Amino acid sequence: MLFKLSGVRSTSIFSNYRLMLATIGKMSMLPFYKPNSKRSFKVLESYKIENLEDWRKWRNTKGIPSASILASCYGLGYDTFTSCIRRLSGLCQKDTDSFFAKKAMTHGSEYESRAKEIFLEHLIEKETETTKNVIVNNGEISEVIEITYSEQFIDETESHNKYQFLMTPDMIYSRDGKNTVVEFKCPAYGIAVGKNEGSVWVTSVNYVNRYKQGKPSHFIQAGCYALFSNAEIFYVVLLFTDGTNEEVVSFGYKMTEELKEYIYYGIFKCNCYIAVAKAGGLKYPVRTAKQINILRIAQIMEDSFISKSTLSVSVNDIEYDEIPDLDEENPDKSE
Repeated sequence: MLFKLSGVRSTSIFSNYRLMLATIGKMSMLPFYKPNSKRSFKVLESYKIENLEDWRKWRNTKGIPSASILASCYGLGYDTFTSCIRRLSGLCQKDTDSFFAKKAMTHGSEYESRAKEIFLEHLIEKETETTKNVIVNNGEISEVIEITYSEQFIDETESHNKYQFLMTPDMIYSRDGKNTVVEFKCPAYGIAVGKNEGSVWVTSVNYVNRYKQGKPSHFIQAGCYALFSNAEIFYVVLLFTDGTNEEVVSFGYKMTEELKEYIYYGIFKCNCYIAVAKAGGLKYPVRTAKQINILRIAQIMEDSFISKSTLSVSVNDIEYDEIPDLDEENPDKSE
């Protein structure tokens, strides 16, 4: 059987299924960027979200990777990479969400608008008479992106590989003609985070002490949106709330060439494995080199990181410049 990815030269190396898997496995250890390559992207399709259920049905028909699962290909996501690929390729259906998962998602949907309200009121750069913040996308637009990766060979022939990607950013705003992306997260107090940690404020402090430069999966997701929105700056904003008290944590980042490479290669890898799965299925779990990627993403995040701030909205809008390290104050406390 001959396997062919869009725009890829068909050679005998792909005539054997095991060889194809082995080849892609080797490719996963190589950097996606090459000096003689060119990458470009364009919007293939835009979908205006008016009904969430209709949007989910539309999204599920695409069978392409999205930013929310891209971290899984590096072993850093909520789900395994193998499960994501099998689901996207149609080999299996998504498992029914548990009671707790549904409750957590409901909490996130319910408080996302509040998180946006707080960001726009307290954290966004202030407007002036000549400089305004213009909301370009407030989470109502979902787009299919087509990425073209072109490489010129020694004989001057070219290979054009096309891959697709789905993105639904929470917010994009423009200021002085420059886009900024904001991704909002609302951990479910008492579900995704434990009430036994204490107050909502203590929960937010514990989170920051654990993820000093933000959570890798959140960083990768927001970075994807920034890359394909031509944004040099992006934020991940978390709202911790029990319905009364509100604590906000904001992480700011800048786009770097290494982050671009990391994202492009992740999309490339996802598309390749989806093609493999559709051609013959995946009998064995896909290796993701998680430990290596933990170290690599930590370095990328360090180079991209530009700011961290916290805001207690329910207590006179106090902003904390320094966040106490509760692990130092309570050395016997385990995670």
